[in-house]
Amino acid sequence: GQFRWSYDGLYLDEDGTLGGVSGATIMAPDGLWNTSTACQPTPHFVNAITCPSSLGNWLRFAFNQANLDQNGETLFVSDSSNHVTDVPSLHKRLTHPNGYMMALRSQQTYTFQFENENSTTNLSYTGIVYSLSPGDYLIIQQRMDYIPDQVYTTSSSLATQSSKPLSGLTNNNGDWYYDNATALFSYIVKNPSSNVGTIDVPVSLSAVKCRYPNCQYPVSPGLQLPATARPANALYWSNDSDWSFATQGYGGYGSVKPGNNMDIYIPQGIWLVVDYPLPYILSLRIDGVLEFEQGMNNTLNVNSILINGGQLIVGWPNNPLTSNVDIIIRGSSSINVLLPNDAGSVGPTVIGVLGGLDLHGIPRNVSWTRLATTAASNQKNLVLSEPVDWNVGDEIIVTTTDNSLSHTERHQIASVSSNRMTITTVNSLSYTHIVIKEVYANGQTVHIAAAVGLLTRNIRVINQNPSTSLFGFRIYISDYATNVWDSVANESLYTYYKGFARLSDTQFIGYGQFVDAADEDKREGIHMYNLGDWN
Repeated sequence: GQFRWSYDGLYLDEDGTLGGVSGATIMAPDGLWNTSTACQPTPHFVNAITCPSSLGNWLRFAFNQANLDQNGETLFVSDSSNHVTDVPSLHKRLTHPNGYMMALRSQQTYTFQFENENSTTNLSYTGIVYSLSPGDYLIIQQRMDYIPDQVYTTSSSLATQSSKPLSGLTNNNGDWYYDNATALFSYIVKNPSSNVGTIDVPVSLSAVKCRYPNCQYPVSPGLQLPATARPANALYWSNDSDWSFATQGYGGYGSVKPGNNMDIYIPQGIWLVVDYPLPYILSLRIDGVLEFEQGMNNTLNVNSILINGGQLIVGWPNNPLTSNVDIIIRGSSSINVLLPNDAGSVGPTVIGVLGGLDLHGIPRNVSWTRLATTAASNQKNLVLSEPVDWNVGDEIIVTTTDNSLSHTERHQIASVSSNRMTITTVNSLSYTHIVIKEVYANGQTVHIAAAVGLLTRNIRVINQNPSTSLFGFRIYISDYATNVWDSVANESLYTYYKGFARLSDTQFIGYGQFVDAADEDKREGIHMYNLGDWN
């Protein structure tokens, strides 16, 4: 007889009539076995060897779609004794065309290397190891320059990484291991001894070293959902050691919490809780999260705030802040706040929201109501149309009911009646605020009454510039995109930023900017631009 090529086939000589050895395997010699003393030339064959059953089983392994087989490269296979055979990539194969097929001895470790293989970052191919009897296994290893981040071997689920070199006795089918010393990646194909029958094991190898964390392209800040809860690894302003993230040129550098008149930068991935009296701050840039602690009064004196993909949290929508926080904006009207990477500016004296802004104070049952009876000038009592939950010391506003806007008045509450419907102000009213209710014969009703609103909130955003300048702060909510250097991927990535603001029970004092110039926006106190549709 004569085999046409290596791995043309295997004969199992059950009774010894073919090669003279009962139970032996007859095969074409390859580089792994042509010098073996355990196998002998087979009589009456031109090119065959007879290997006794004591050597174990031979398993056919065929695969294709190898990422390192781009131009029909030869595959070199070596065993633990450094015997080497070469397996060509052939168009016609028994089961895996344009691929490789070989017969490998069970319960052995083999090393694969493709022709012209210089540097290997990822490995992938699809194949089958056929006819594994219970207890049979193969360990396949191949050089990889880096430990892979994501490995699939014999199933659609992530394979289990072994902490020790693979063993046919202890490891399960599909387990993998990476040896840092030799840069060898290995995986095991196995039919457990506990099985009762012969099986074929599919191999869908994919060992990938990812360019990005979790093998996913980084999601731009503008496409991420708002934070919902403080993480367990949050840092605290009061702890000097928690400032180890601070970079040179910014407050906190050297693991010492910042002092007065410094720039503060909260990088992406940092969640910092304000649990300490704040210093005077020049500029505050938030790429991570800055959260004010519940139950602690504080004042943030700052020239400008830029929320650059991060989030400023002063109370949560479902857990409003119960303490008092003032945010005092002191910036100059002549200094623009610049975006990173020369992406433009958001103007002067601004809270630039290119991320998330949450301001949530203590909810009040009534924010606006109306007078129930006319309140004359020089009197202090105001009778309201409904009960209110306002308190002594709160500031209110009473709107004009004549043709002069200047007759709108601000007053402080001195007392509140037991039925919560009459309030007494510290100072007397300067003007009369009328209530008229007429019902006409046709049933139409006309009701005119001054509106009374509560101004006081426990969260306040305050303009430090004099009111005579007509230039207060503004909250600018918009989007932009730029290329940002990613040190992990070692490349610049297109990054999109988009702002949102959730504001409730917050007082704004001195906001809006008067700019009498052509081609200027209206500079309203809260300016939303290019945000598209938001739910």
